[in-house]
Amino acid sequence: MIISYSKGKLVYLSYFWFVISLNLKIIFFAHLTEIGLDLNGVLLSVAVSFLFSIVLFSIKGRNQRSAIWLLINFLISLILWGDLIYFRFFGDVLSVASLSYADQTGSLLSTVLMLTSWIDVFFFIDILVISPILFMGKSSFTIRNVKKISALLIVICSVIIGHKTMEVVLDKENVYGSAMYKPLIVQKLGIVNYHIYDIGKYLMKEINRTNLSDARLGEIQDWFVDNNQLTSDEFFGIANGKNVIMIQEESLQNFVINLKVNGEEITPNLNKLIQNSIYFSNVFNQTANGRTSDAELLALASMYPISEGAVSTKYQNNHFSTLPKILAQYGYSSFSAHPSVPNYWNRQNMHKSYGFEKSDFVDDYQVDDVVGWGLSDLSFFRQTSNKLDNLDEPFFSFLITLSNHTPYNTVPDEYKDIDLSEVENEVLRNYLYSAHYADIALGEFIEILKNRDLYDNTMLVIYGDHDSGIPQTVINELNLVEDNKTFLLNQIPLIFHIPDSIENGVIDNYAGEIDIAPTVLHLMGIDPENSFFMGRSIFSKNSNDSVAFRNGSYLTNELFYDVSKQTCFSIKTNQMVDGNLCENHEESIYKMMDLSDLVLEHDLIYGFSEYIKNFKTVNGLNYKEQDKVPEESIDLKWAVDQLGEDKKNIMVNGWALDFEKESSSNQIIYILLQSEANNKFYRYPTELVYRPDVTEYFNNNNNYDYSGFNLTIKKEELDRGKYSIGVIVKDNGEEKYVKTDKTFEIN
Repeated sequence: MIISYSKGKLVYLSYFWFVISLNLKIIFFAHLTEIGLDLNGVLLSVAVSFLFSIVLFSIKGRNQRSAIWLLINFLISLILWGDLIYFRFFGDVLSVASLSYADQTGSLLSTVLMLTSWIDVFFFIDILVISPILFMGKSSFTIRNVKKISALLIVICSVIIGHKTMEVVLDKENVYGSAMYKPLIVQKLGIVNYHIYDIGKYLMKEINRTNLSDARLGEIQDWFVDNNQLTSDEFFGIANGKNVIMIQEESLQNFVINLKVNGEEITPNLNKLIQNSIYFSNVFNQTANGRTSDAELLALASMYPISEGAVSTKYQNNHFSTLPKILAQYGYSSFSAHPSVPNYWNRQNMHKSYGFEKSDFVDDYQVDDVVGWGLSDLSFFRQTSNKLDNLDEPFFSFLITLSNHTPYNTVPDEYKDIDLSEVENEVLRNYLYSAHYADIALGEFIEILKNRDLYDNTMLVIYGDHDSGIPQTVINELNLVEDNKTFLLNQIPLIFHIPDSIENGVIDNYAGEIDIAPTVLHLMGIDPENSFFMGRSIFSKNSNDSVAFRNGSYLTNELFYDVSKQTCFSIKTNQMVDGNLCENHEESIYKMMDLSDLVLEHDLIYGFSEYIKNFKTVNGLNYKEQDKVPEESIDLKWAVDQLGEDKKNIMVNGWALDFEKESSSNQIIYILLQSEANNKFYRYPTELVYRPDVTEYFNNNNNYDYSGFNLTIKKEELDRGKYSIGVIVKDNGEEKYVKTDKTFEIN
């Protein structure tokens, strides 16, 4: 707003205030986050705000116009502040996908307060200053040629916006399409325009959803076959047949292991445990926006988190290849526990999808001692130990702790029995006390296991779920690493304690959380060929293997590529090096992330094991010839909703289910073609289609949501002639078949 006097009257140019205020906030945000803003981004932000302001200025009535201006300014300020808080915690900016877990922000209030700074008030202070002037001052517009000036501004702004829009749409340098690190887009567009872009991208993706081609599906299957190869060494099978207790420790970072402050250990119990364990000292946190839920996905299913939102809220109904499911094939029972509400990170559904036979949450515990967000680790472990006694052995138990959570300031004084007075930063000091408390609880739990004769027949797996949320520069006030190597502080501890094992020690191979599940199978002597893990056993990794992060950064034991700074750093020489050295890994990193996203988006784990075991690949399509079929079953219900064709393909879709089963969630559907010319049978696996309408149609309290199928058959793969269509439903090894009345002909 520009205030000037003309003939004793106050002249309001409100739209100038709106433009200047908004763009100062955009620049202020870029400064606070150190994202930066290039010149084109500045021009685009100014152009969009000018054009928007002119539109608002056309509203008649000063009070109505002023109210709308203030409301929009406040909402934009609120979004920018939300972006800033989100960036301080995640190193990222908000997106439409982030709204999928917006209902959980109430639980994060204490963390938000911890991340808020007094300087944030500058996003809102102009509103307080301008409000009384807008509504109480006298106004008289004395700008000459206002229409001509407005028209000129509209033309200039439209040219700038149009030019930038074409740049985004054409994306000749593949900047926008391939950017996994959203702040790079913010840098080019400005934070407000990024949100406009994000909304448009989200809508276009929803509108343009397509099925994978057969060739692409074959490529993904081949990748899994190649990645999940058996390797054997002295560690293979040393935990065979043992119970497994996997403990996911909240916010436990690797730097606290063996750390002493004033000569006192922060984690004395863990330090003692690793003396007789396998301790991986260079495992990196790979979580993204889903934080703890991402850690569960990485450790149990060995899949990468998604770049926007969380798998737990976006793909809750997916099928996953997980440790509890694989171990169930070897006679293991499974149990998970977390002392929080079941809908937090949607665990009541996700843990079912992960294959846990039983899951307990806060309602299954007596909340008799609270530290931080809920039931204390001490009480959680004590009560859980009783639950373990009731599990059928061998068992796989997955325990998620809670006490060591932001803001780390609720540890009872009686457990602050170490001197941390020399740690000046209050948040860091509180974190060390909190990690010390978590260690005390772990130490007591280990003693309980020993007293109950579980310790000697159980492999303990302990790891941290993600970083503490404390800036690496603050953590490094403890002088842990060189200032230009603070990225090494993004590590979590990973400990495997195997009773009576002589294969113990520290292993410094670079790895990530995605490698935990394959490493568990390796130690248990289980061939990974039936798993669909994107990670690999850490024992099989070499110095050239990279550790990839969801934002596009990655590292090896020699190089670190920082996507936020777009720099390539040599860990060995301690210097920046030519970016081409890091580009050698870029293609494989992007391929893995894209593959992981496709597997989740299309729920490809469903039926993959059947495809790989029983089918051969021909021109990218899986099929199997067979001489005979099962007897027809009256239990199968089916419908072919569409049987169509184009020049190259036959398309079949519909649904099928075994009416004797209460659920279709475990079934695999095949289409069986019978050739009238040679009487051969061709068996095709189908793509799963989510069909809640089938459940609604039968309305018998059973769940048939996963009864839909879709199949595209290439005509060139079949001989000319007439084919009849049959359906096979396989559920837990049992196959049932029905021949439909549908046929097609290839000429």
